[in-house]
Amino acid sequence: MKSYAAPLEDMAFLLCEHLRIPDRTGPGGYVADAETIGSVLAEAARFVEEEIAPLNATGDREGCRFHDGEVTTPPGFRQAFGRLRALGWPLLTVPAKLGGQAMPRALGMAFNEMIASASMAFGMFPGLTRGVADMIAAYGDEELQRQYLPKLLSCECTGTICMTEAQAGSDLSLVRTLAVPAQDGSYLIRGDKIFISGGDHDLTDNIVHLVLARTPDAPAGSKGLSLFIVPKFLPQAGDEIGVRNPVHTTGIETKMGNHASPTCALRFEDARGFLLGPVHGAMGCLFAMLNKTRIGSGLQGCAVSEAAYQTALSYARERRQGRPLGPNSPNGDSGTVAIISHPDVKRTLAEIRSFVEGGRALCYRAAVLLDTAAHHSEAGDRKRAERLLAIMTPVIKAFLTEAGFNCAVMAQQVLGGHGYIVGNMVEQYVRDARLGMLYEGANGIQGLDLAMRKIRMDEGRALAAFLAEAANELETSNSDEWLGPLARVLDLARACSDGILKAEPDQVAMVAGDYLRLLGFLAMGTAWAAMGRTARAHQDEGSAFHADKLATCRFFICQVLPGAEAPAARIMAGLGVSFAVPCQPGKSAEGSEL
Repeated sequence: MKSYAAPLEDMAFLLCEHLRIPDRTGPGGYVADAETIGSVLAEAARFVEEEIAPLNATGDREGCRFHDGEVTTPPGFRQAFGRLRALGWPLLTVPAKLGGQAMPRALGMAFNEMIASASMAFGMFPGLTRGVADMIAAYGDEELQRQYLPKLLSCECTGTICMTEAQAGSDLSLVRTLAVPAQDGSYLIRGDKIFISGGDHDLTDNIVHLVLARTPDAPAGSKGLSLFIVPKFLPQAGDEIGVRNPVHTTGIETKMGNHASPTCALRFEDARGFLLGPVHGAMGCLFAMLNKTRIGSGLQGCAVSEAAYQTALSYARERRQGRPLGPNSPNGDSGTVAIISHPDVKRTLAEIRSFVEGGRALCYRAAVLLDTAAHHSEAGDRKRAERLLAIMTPVIKAFLTEAGFNCAVMAQQVLGGHGYIVGNMVEQYVRDARLGMLYEGANGIQGLDLAMRKIRMDEGRALAAFLAEAANELETSNSDEWLGPLARVLDLARACSDGILKAEPDQVAMVAGDYLRLLGFLAMGTAWAAMGRTARAHQDEGSAFHADKLATCRFFICQVLPGAEAPAARIMAGLGVSFAVPCQPGKSAEGSEL
């Protein structure tokens, strides 16, 4: 049995029937018809299932190695990365003017999901690299683009983002790394960075680091930060790899999961760097990229859930335990049934499936919005897409990574004691999925960003556009009486939003995580209502797939969506009183840290 099989039918449904990608114009004017989409998905699945998925378990078991200042990836990773590059997959959604295939971003999202399901660790290398390339394309001058873009876009070299320091995690204003101007216009970078994903490896000959640092005359805080391109090897004439830049790996972290992705500590000892974007303008440059990577983190949560679901479903179909419920239940071994027959197991699997498919829909829709915001000919459509993304980005990142971890745990529960045993894969999915809630902006930070900033931006128009999506879907689908829970959650979201906009900052901060969960439920409920409408339009074809999709839609709306009541209740309670929560036994909350 394959460790992972790409859910091609669901991906094609979303791309072709639901989001109607063949009717949309992609970047550079390319239109991907249904036949092209189907062919790309099939070839992607073949590559991922045959060449990447087999590396997942060995990558987790062997991990990355650090010896004599160099990092090596697990067996098979270098070869698979070479195949990824040789087959041109990194260029799938790159604009044609940059040598790419200019396919719609939603199709690229499907490919990225496949890789993350097959091996989350492997997928981080090309994912981060594309983020670095996009930054250089947006903010680099002509020479920087000429030197670095082609190799980054093709994954001939990889990229990293070097932000975190020992004293500077979520609070980047504490960054100390120094960038001293040199006479030739470059900068000498001095400092130490930690938690750098892909900071060193043997997959490519060169690595391009984007380093957050401050110049000697920089103002204090995050407003004084600048961004620099710091390659592992400096380019020389003819764009060949030149001398080694003094960027040294001082170690790699021993982690709970994601073992095949090296998390490095880097020391920059007067390493030569090149300014990217304006001096002291790093934060504006970074957040444009981080919004895309945060959607990618949400996709990882969905992808790992899919892999865990497949493992649990296969086990539930094969494992025979217990007998059917009811007065006529037979006794003895002859009467045992596959555990998928038991209502509790069946419900658990349905809940995982509803989160996976709902999360997939949210991520692919976000990809459409990213293309719309970047390429649509109408300014009004571009602005609306930007507003929706402002709300959806933190929601997708935090809600889907939390759901991804919870779904992996539910899948583990289906396997019972076998789910706790190394080698049955699902325990690896639990460990790998946990990372998503911690990095690319911890989920608590996403909640604060949403409740303190995003819903207030543009005079509340972003929030209004987001809530209008649900209202419009309810109006369009008003013949479905079972959509009552979605209407209820929309009312709760409106009431909680009004309360948060009027509340004191400390009260808002207390309930920010629950507010994000509430909007996450609303977003996924809206996505399911829309998918249900699409599936219902194909019911007359007698398709089992569309019937299953509609049944899963009803399950989520009626059985899962009412879970939004709990965070809504906590929000209203939290806004109504000031909590004094003791942080240590026997100590009052006065002066203590919350």
